Amino acid sequence: MRRRKIRFGIYNKMFFSMLLTALIPLLMLSIYVSARYYHKTAATVLRQNQLVEESLGGQVEDYLGKMEQVSNICFNQEIQDQLEKEQDLAGRFALQQLLERNIRVEMDFLQLADRVEGIGICKSGAEAYYVNDFPDFITRNVDFERLDEELDRRYKYYQIQTVGSLPGIEAPDGMEEWENRYVYVRKIRSTSLKKTTVAWFFLLFDRSQLDEIMKDLWELQKVRTAVTDRDGNDLYIYPEMGNEEWKELSDPFSAGEDAVENNCFIRDYEMGNSALTVRFYNDKTEILKELDILQKVLTRIILLSIILIIAGAFLLTRVLLEPIKKLHRNIEKMEKGDFHIRTEVKGNDETADMCRAFNQMAERIDVLINQVYTTQLKEKEAIIASLQSQINPHFLYNTLDMIKCMVEMKGVYEAGEMITALSDLFRYAVQNKEPMAELKEELHNLEQYMLIIRARFGEKIDYIIDVPEELYSYHILKICLQPIVENAINHGLARQSEAGKILVFIRKSEDMLRIVVKDTGIGMSADKLFLLRKELDSKAGEFSKEVSGTGLKNINDRIRLYYGERYGMVIDSKEGKGTTVALLLPADG
Repeated sequence: MRRRKIRFGIYNKMFFSMLLTALIPLLMLSIYVSARYYHKTAATVLRQNQLVEESLGGQVEDYLGKMEQVSNICFNQEIQDQLEKEQDLAGRFALQQLLERNIRVEMDFLQLADRVEGIGICKSGAEAYYVNDFPDFITRNVDFERLDEELDRRYKYYQIQTVGSLPGIEAPDGMEEWENRYVYVRKIRSTSLKKTTVAWFFLLFDRSQLDEIMKDLWELQKVRTAVTDRDGNDLYIYPEMGNEEWKELSDPFSAGEDAVENNCFIRDYEMGNSALTVRFYNDKTEILKELDILQKVLTRIILLSIILIIAGAFLLTRVLLEPIKKLHRNIEKMEKGDFHIRTEVKGNDETADMCRAFNQMAERIDVLINQVYTTQLKEKEAIIASLQSQINPHFLYNTLDMIKCMVEMKGVYEAGEMITALSDLFRYAVQNKEPMAELKEELHNLEQYMLIIRARFGEKIDYIIDVPEELYSYHILKICLQPIVENAINHGLARQSEAGKILVFIRKSEDMLRIVVKDTGIGMSADKLFLLRKELDSKAGEFSKEVSGTGLKNINDRIRLYYGERYGMVIDSKEGKGTTVALLLPADG
């Protein structure tokens, strides 16, 4: 089986060329943005995240550092002296006033007044001094021995923990309100050489103070935060959750210098002044979420651009190639024989030049075709003249035969009239070499012929000629009517014993001239009529020996050669009823 060759036309070539020209730079830009710009921007976002976390760690360190500064009030020498003494009621009141005055001034200076709920300074369970609303159940219930042991292990002898985690604390009813309270507790040691413990400093604050620092980072990038001591204990977690849940969530995170390469990593902020650490639990997926959204938007924009480029390439290709496609269609029409086709010329570019060249070529070909057609027409006229010349000897022999019979039967006067009529017939056929004649001349020639026929057959053959006078000036081929009438007499009327008639009538219908010759002769059989019609449809100049219709064939060939295949002769006949011959000619007035 022969394989069909795929046609890759100019339209497809130009479309794909434009498409690739536009898409390649766009795809290169897309690859660059995805491969390099994205990673560079991601590194910038992570760096910004690190700076934010360092800033937040500094805020936590600053907040706790201010607590330490407030606790340093207790190292004032005057306060130290009062704390080391045994105080009576008046002494306690004076110490209360001294502590409250110094602490309030310090907190106002550090802007901690609104960020601290209360402060308690306790020498023992029985002797305690309070600033603001510090809950006394803490100082009454705390186990100072255990607390002292714990603080001995701490840097600067202080730590931060929840109220409920203080040793020995049993909160009163409604403990749930203290679950979110934190205590900064510090052991105050004597400034003397003895280094004995003179008091314990308690500062109560709400976890919301730390939450206020951490919440924005959580809301924007979902970074969890914890404050841990040097033993790794989590003192504070944001957002707040249970220990088991926190352990499960924090397990996938890794710490260390290379941890940032992982998807989940921990970044530590060391608070050197307190030996505490702020730990930030980072998830890259959340940190780079906005960047990922931007990349998706960019991808959609690139896809939309690709679609627009395809549509633009399609439309632009169509606009540029439409004149070429029209030119191609006109070439196909010319290939089928339409040499009058012309292509519309627009603009002054190369395409317009091609259209002009095509029009010039089509015009030149049309001229050459007309020249060839004229040459072929002259050849046809030569054939027609040759066929026409065959009529004269054939008719001459028949006429001379009739003259011979008349001379023998009737005498010389009638023979003279016949010879005169015969002379007119030959003069009409020979003198004018033009193939066309007016209908009036052709009818006169037919009258001369019928004069001779009436002399021979007498009243046996009658004829009627019915032609409107307005048709007399129309032109037809010479010697068309006489041979048809002659054929009707010789093959129809002459072979029957009774009298017969020939009717000749001509009518015009639109652009067609219809000439009908009808006789009342013997007619012909269906088989003979079929052979005669077949003879008429055969090639011009070819004659069959089976049919004696040379004269009719000659006329039909002349008509078709001169006027075209649309015109010619139509014959209808019935045996015993007569024959009708119709000529269809163009109405050339």
